[in-house]
Amino acid sequence: MSAISAGQRPVDTELKWESLTERERQILNGIAAGRSNPEMAAELFVSVNTIRFHVGNVLCKLQVRSRVDAAVMFARRNTGEVHRPSP
Repeated sequence: MSAISAGQRPVDTELKWESLTERERQILNGIAAGRSNPEMAAELFVSVNTIRFHVGNVLCKLQVRSRVDAAVMFARRNTGEVHRPSP
């Protein structure tokens, strides 16, 4: 496996981000901001069930298990931090 220099991300991570729809990006932004499903539903004028559906899609597309994992991934992407597994 090759080393990743600062500011570069693996191509597969970029593909994950590109696969998100505009609405899913809005949902991810809400997740990263700590908003609950009912809060996001009120802001976006949709039902809580619709938010749940989109949250599930975001988690699936980013290949993470939880909202926390998605928020961490979002924060790392937006700060340019690259995750390097410990040896």
